[in-house]
Amino acid sequence: VSTQSTGSKFISLSFVHQVGMEEVDAIIFKDLRAIGCDIPEDITRMADLKADILINCILKCLKIIAKDKELPRSLSRNTAQRTNQANTLVSIITELGYDSGLSYHNLLYVNEVDSRKLLMWFQEQLPKQDEIGLASDDPSSRLNKSIVEQIDFLLGSSSFWSPDFTQAAGQGPYNFFDNLTPIATQNIYTPATYIYSKRKNPALTKYFDKYQAPVTSQTLDSRNLEPSIMEYNLKGYANELEWENEWNAVGLDTGLNANEYKKQKRDKVLKRMAQYIQSSYHGQISSDVSDKEVFAGKARASQTKIGRDLEYRFGQAPVAAGPQETEEEIKNRRQKELDQLQSDLDKIDAEIKEYEQNFQTYASNTRQLQARIKGEGRRYQELKEKHDELVQTFKLLPNAADNITKLRQVADETSKKILTLATQWEQYRVPALVKIREGKNQSASPEDLTKELLDEIKTMRVEMKDKIQQIHNKEERYKQLVEVFKKLPKENRSTYTHRILEMVKNVKRQKVDINKILIDTKNLQKEINLVTESLQRSFAVTEELVFKDASLKKDPAASTAYKRLATINEKFHDLTNVVSETGSVTNAILNLEDKIDKISKKSNALNMQRIDDDLKQVKSENEQLIAKIKKGAQQKKK
Repeated sequence: VSTQSTGSKFISLSFVHQVGMEEVDAIIFKDLRAIGCDIPEDITRMADLKADILINCILKCLKIIAKDKELPRSLSRNTAQRTNQANTLVSIITELGYDSGLSYHNLLYVNEVDSRKLLMWFQEQLPKQDEIGLASDDPSSRLNKSIVEQIDFLLGSSSFWSPDFTQAAGQGPYNFFDNLTPIATQNIYTPATYIYSKRKNPALTKYFDKYQAPVTSQTLDSRNLEPSIMEYNLKGYANELEWENEWNAVGLDTGLNANEYKKQKRDKVLKRMAQYIQSSYHGQISSDVSDKEVFAGKARASQTKIGRDLEYRFGQAPVAAGPQETEEEIKNRRQKELDQLQSDLDKIDAEIKEYEQNFQTYASNTRQLQARIKGEGRRYQELKEKHDELVQTFKLLPNAADNITKLRQVADETSKKILTLATQWEQYRVPALVKIREGKNQSASPEDLTKELLDEIKTMRVEMKDKIQQIHNKEERYKQLVEVFKKLPKENRSTYTHRILEMVKNVKRQKVDINKILIDTKNLQKEINLVTESLQRSFAVTEELVFKDASLKKDPAASTAYKRLATINEKFHDLTNVVSETGSVTNAILNLEDKIDKISKKSNALNMQRIDDDLKQVKSENEQLIAKIKKGAQQKKK
């Protein structure tokens, strides 16, 4: 009975395993392809998975789960390095929480069961699709992601090969910017240029159609063409961005539309330019008049430099008095005057600085004193209030009982007055609030209403941009999902539902069979117990009768029968023990056969030929290393 029940259990589990594992593998492969794992489409079962593909999937998952870990890009071809890298990956996976007994041979020599467990664990650890990114299935985004990963790996790898010319003869890193060719930009013009696109001029249109040079011919040097085009495009983008920012910040608040706002701004600029031109024109006229007066042929009193300066500044020559001084005397006198004025100016500056410092110190002292005075004033008020309270208290102490009753009466009256005032205030407060609200609504100016509407328009514009971006993202996501749906096998939901229901029915049926077997086992055990008890009672009665006959009658046949009866009882006990032991041994055999099947699957999946090849490769690498070590030792001896 035990054998039959155990066998039926194994049959049910194997059936469920055969039915569901292929679908489980398909789901796992689909999720792994979604995050960028390079799994060929012809691989549909975990048994077809190779070691290189498994390592690629593990590295992709670890880059998403453990971003701070240093991971190899791929496993090395060297067997020893490959084993070390596999051990490193195993330690990282174990630190992340995988506890199903992982070793390096599970990664290098793929096993279907262990690989499925590992990939299912990674599937549970991966974040949701929204957290990874909406466009993970897009081929272009996957290509960009792979390019970024490749560049990051090359920049961060210390063992990445670089050519010899990147090192300047061992004198430090090669300066890339030394060999750059200087470039310049030039203004280029097209019909789409802002200053031309707004004008509807037939002559300008004719010029662009017949005489305008192409963009490639407008630069003097061909090397300046690309930067000039980029600068031209950047100007247009900057103008549009500046206009949008100005319109959102200032233009919307004016209440005008875009054309009216531009016209108003243009009128202001033209008016201001006219004012500047007019003011500069009047200044030029006055300067011309003064020059005419200066240079009108007036007599100059002196032909010296100082005389010409004074005449140019004030329009008249100085009056000559006394003998004329020489140039050197004038220069010395001016130098003395300048030195005297400079010394006076230094003294005045020093006095001003001293006065400023004294003023700052006096001001800081004044502020401190004012703060102290305010603090002392507050303290005085507090002490005065406490003194008044103590004086009133001491006055009331002689007649304490009478004063307490009076205070209670006063408190009761005050509370009643407060309640009446509160009720009266409520009667006046409610209609007053209604009137205030009505007055606010009526007195609200059109400008305030316009500002509120403009603020709402701004918020609505921002929300509209966000909604448009979300709609674009949803449309792209929808297209991607439609493409994925087209690639999926054409099986509807009812097929999967039917399979699941069949599996559930099979499980229920097997559960019913197991319950029946258990009930039969219990009934059979009860019958065995009853038969055993009746047998023991029968043996006891038979033994007693035979023993009496053998002891009273002293018949040799009776004594022989007693001995044989005891021997038969002992043999039957041994027989029942052997039967029970046979059942337990049979169960143990079935368990061992199941374990042998699992071990045989693992041993078959290990690929002994590959293990032999790796072992030979390791031996050859060891021999090469030993030869290098011996060669180095011989060179050291020489």
